[in-house]
Amino acid sequence: RYIGTTAGSGGSSSTAGTVIQSFVCDETIAAGEVVRLVTSADSPGFTNPGRIVKAIATTTADQTYEAIGVANGAGSAGNTIDVVFNGARNLTFAVAPTTAQIGKPIYLSASTTGRPTLTAPTASSTAVVKIGKILAANGSDVSVKCKIDVELIAIIA
Repeated sequence: RYIGTTAGSGGSSSTAGTVIQSFVCDETIAAGEVVRLVTSADSPGFTNPGRIVKAIATTTADQTYEAIGVANGAGSAGNTIDVVFNGARNLTFAVAPTTAQIGKPIYLSASTTGRPTLTAPTASSTAVVKIGKILAANGSDVSVKCKIDVELIAIIA
């Protein structure tokens, strides 16, 4: 019987259907914020490719909308935090979702970095990035459990 790591187990973890990977922050990130990877095209704003920063659904700068997941913890520049790629995680909304919005898709905001929204962007120079779906809500809590399954839907020219 083999005892040891298996394919896909190096550097990432999985707990009850949740896929998590650790990354170093390139800016301050709060738990539940939507994040993306820094690329070489980010210079001079961010200069550490492979680190994570908050994503936003605008297309005026390269790759700002290319979300990879949701921060599972908080950290400052240089700190290592876990990112949820797939599974469930609480996300913080500007307005508390209602029970009528359970099951609705959520999108990456085009106005606030790292923030989810229930309204898909429609303006030119934005990207429609589906983050997942609301799993629970009560109309009073702004932090609600959501299914995380990031997908680029469209880029609006």
